[in-house]
Amino acid sequence: MRQFFAALVVLSLLPASAAPAVASEALVQALALQLPDVRPFRSAHFGLAGSAKYDGITVDVLGEGDLALPDRQRSSFKFGPFTVELVQIDDAVYTRTRFEQTWSRQLVPEPISVGPISSIQFTSIERNVRMIGRETVGDVATDHYTSALDLRSTPEARLAAADPTVRRALESLQASIDVWIGAADRMVRQERIVLSLMLPAVEPDGEDAPATLDLTIAYSRLNEAVSIEQPMRTDPSPIQNPRPDITPISGPPGSPAGRAAPARAPVQIPGR
Repeated sequence: MRQFFAALVVLSLLPASAAPAVASEALVQALALQLPDVRPFRSAHFGLAGSAKYDGITVDVLGEGDLALPDRQRSSFKFGPFTVELVQIDDAVYTRTRFEQTWSRQLVPEPISVGPISSIQFTSIERNVRMIGRETVGDVATDHYTSALDLRSTPEARLAAADPTVRRALESLQASIDVWIGAADRMVRQERIVLSLMLPAVEPDGEDAPATLDLTIAYSRLNEAVSIEQPMRTDPSPIQNPRPDITPISGPPGSPAGRAAPARAPVQIPGR
């Protein structure tokens, strides 16, 4: 179970640690004819909802927050019964939970950019991008694209593959992404990422078990003013529960958003 929650936390934070919204450089390179211009946004609110499954266990995943590109975010995530609040400013990441309600600070080797997962520099979007059609997300007309993802060839994956257990899991990894881009402003309005892989068994000498992560992320309040400041270590405010106003997209990758799209602007949540 420990491996499961570790993988869940890492994979769930992918959208919050994606590269700046050069949003779509990868997509544009993947198929320029199908995907013309995609414009980055400077700030956004995001709402995230989905689930993680491992060996018959299902955990709901929720998140929401605000992003200020390229490297600031404030958000909260809930993995089943566990809640974590996160603030990122340049190369400093602050977190707190109900177990440790005092903010802890950790420095990362280099600033982590924020933005839609579809724009991350270290993710290779395969050349099978196809357009699903025109769909409405919230009250915005969007163009819906779908593609497989190659996450196994990223520098991070190659480095982690030095561990035989991780390497075996990566060999089984399959991923896809759906992106809804504003028809008028060409900015990312919604994403869905689906990952599946085999993870080590919880029991000693047990067999590897299947795990999946299915997340829908909606972006709203694009380019509105956002203020994200360093939290006080003795901050007395209660930890915020994420309450994103978003319904996860269901069905296989490439499924239309239909009525499953957010009914109104989702509670914003961080990007990358």
